[in-house]
Amino acid sequence: MALLGSVIATACCPDTGDILEKEEPIIVAQSYTSGAVEVSVEPQDIYIVFDRAVQLANESVVHFIPDVAKEVSVEGTVLTIRTMEAMEYECDYVLSIGKGAVTDQLTGGENRRRDITFTTIKAPYTPPLEPAMMLANSDASKEAYNLYTYLWAVYGTKTLSSASINEYLNINECEWVKQWAGEYPAILNLDYKYLYQNSIAQINYHSIEGYVADWWNANGIVSACWHWMVPTQEGGRAYTYEGANTTLDVNNMLIEGTWENEVMMEGLAKMAAFLKVYQQQGIPIIWRPLHEASGNNNSAQALGKPVFWWGYDGAEAYKKLWQKMFKYFQSEGLDNLIWVWHTQLNDIEYYPGDKYVDMIACDVYDALTPSKALGIWNEASGQFPHRMVSLCEMGRMCSMTTQMDRGIMWSYFMPWYDNRNDLSEGYSHQYATIQWWRTAFEDDRVLSREDLPSLK
Repeated sequence: MALLGSVIATACCPDTGDILEKEEPIIVAQSYTSGAVEVSVEPQDIYIVFDRAVQLANESVVHFIPDVAKEVSVEGTVLTIRTMEAMEYECDYVLSIGKGAVTDQLTGGENRRRDITFTTIKAPYTPPLEPAMMLANSDASKEAYNLYTYLWAVYGTKTLSSASINEYLNINECEWVKQWAGEYPAILNLDYKYLYQNSIAQINYHSIEGYVADWWNANGIVSACWHWMVPTQEGGRAYTYEGANTTLDVNNMLIEGTWENEVMMEGLAKMAAFLKVYQQQGIPIIWRPLHEASGNNNSAQALGKPVFWWGYDGAEAYKKLWQKMFKYFQSEGLDNLIWVWHTQLNDIEYYPGDKYVDMIACDVYDALTPSKALGIWNEASGQFPHRMVSLCEMGRMCSMTTQMDRGIMWSYFMPWYDNRNDLSEGYSHQYATIQWWRTAFEDDRVLSREDLPSLK
């Protein structure tokens, strides 16, 4: 009986070629894994590798969501999907390899479905072709618009001079320039480096309010920056602006209930209070916060990591902080600010966006040769042709005449201050000697305070 059963079974079987069990092709590799980010949008070949030789069985079940024009082919173990058009920037896609797209060459076994999700890269920043004649704050004060309009009117043909208060909150630099070079710089810069300890009498920023009012009333322009100092740790009494010296995480600043959020809100409130003093007097401020964020190109030294804490946790965190400051100051009714973003070149990922920026700034500390200064100017002005570009901090550089003769036309320039300045004519200033200033003022293209109109 067993033998008979065997014979019957054999007699009922099909030909040998049909008895192979269908084997499923298994994906063993692919161009990028599911969940991939920053995938190029350019036309490209996407490879799906199987564990055996396969043949194309049903091209229609291979598709993108959203749809992308494609060609599908197979060679050996590799399924190739060639995109025939660019994908959208910053878009979530699904590449679906449907069941039965390919089959095993020997047995005809079908692949299982595989969905691969990915996100394409962000769009590269492309500046508008037209100059930005309107301020980012559409409700800016009359005085702010007057100043901004004036800056545009002279941009490209004139450059404004500038000097800063020093750490001891006096205007010695400006007085030194006036005494020995004969004119005041056009712009007085403020630095709120010690704002966190404003209760200390000798670091009381209210003490300079009279200087600022007098400066504005004499047709001078006012700018301000902020070396924002934060605690080195939660509850700490030591303060720093260096990212390597604090445990503060910028990402946490926008999360209510965190100590970082409390630090941020306290700092913004203090800064807003001082800026409101000038707003109430009708004084516009060229406002340069959160400067030198990227750390990728400081002219004085090559930095492997941003120095300042506001750039230490990356571009996305930095941009959110900038935008938070912008919106907070707007909510506080501050309408007297012209917002200046500081590029360190090749750091467009840190740019907060045109909606939050009015001007671009650079710093240059080692460009005694005109060619180096020209390279920096060309890169910054070329990347932001719709924005005025200023030299907000400078060390020793070739003369302004030399720069302007080569087409370097900063909106304004400012040698950084020297705390040791003894106010003598022959003082060897760390960044710009009196002779350097005299040469600057001898050029009609350099504007002093005495050259400015009333902007009220």
